[in-house]
Amino acid sequence: MRVVWRRVVLAIGLGSIGWVATAQQTAEKRPPRPVTANFTGAVASLDASDVSAVRFQYAAGARSYWHTHGGNQILVLEQGRGRMQIRGQAMRELLPGQPVLLPGGVPHWHGAAPDQGLVQIAVNVGGATFTGPVSDEEYRGGK
Repeated sequence: MRVVWRRVVLAIGLGSIGWVATAQQTAEKRPPRPVTANFTGAVASLDASDVSAVRFQYAAGARSYWHTHGGNQILVLEQGRGRMQIRGQAMRELLPGQPVLLPGGVPHWHGAAPDQGLVQIAVNVGGATFTGPVSDEEYRGGK
């Protein structure tokens, strides 16, 4: 589990660097740039203008609408308890230290548990398209 957590932290760090760099870049994607310091072998820094990292605090019972992302999304809970659901699948509980990878283009929602809020970091590739609210029945796991 520690290896997974380290990879998620690395992804968040790299995503944050790309997010800050976005403000300094034009709309054109930059070509890969070789990186030689601190690496062995061929490593290149890729354009990250479509990568963002956000941190949300959800109150108990709060949740997103159903939505998709243009690319992958990584969710990491820092504290609290949450839940998420991919359309057509059973609802899942979310706990700190257990990152979740959501593939691009897959409809889903995520939010806090009914009795406890959460703090969540989301690393996103591409934008999000929201399609409508999650019903109370869906949120309770009934659909």
